[in-house]
Amino acid sequence: MRCFNYMEAHMSIKRIFVEKKEGFNVEAHGLLDDLKNHLNMTGLEGVRILHRYDTDHLDDTTYEQAIHTIYSEPPVDVTYEEVFPMQEGDVVLEWNTCPDNTTNERIPLYSVSSL
Repeated sequence: MRCFNYMEAHMSIKRIFVEKKEGFNVEAHGLLDDLKNHLNMTGLEGVRILHRYDTDHLDDTTYEQAIHTIYSEPPVDVTYEEVFPMQEGDVVLEWNTCPDNTTNERIPLYSVSSL
């Protein structure tokens, strides 16, 4: 099984990250609470949830419109193109799904990295 590899993909692919603004990031606050209280990760200071979208075959005008109409809601979301800001000591847990070619099921893939 082989999954999508962004670095090997055609150069017209653009990556967008979308994160809820403070005050609208209810899911991130809930996850932080769960991790602290149910998994005893008391030293955890914060959680961010970013949704990643990879686009291809969009002209520049359509791409710019899509960022703020399809991929995000500007009043409640912050968007980042290609990369998102991190601070030293941040840890990233990436969760992706890759379709299994034999069953059409989504297989979760995990990776962890830090600065």
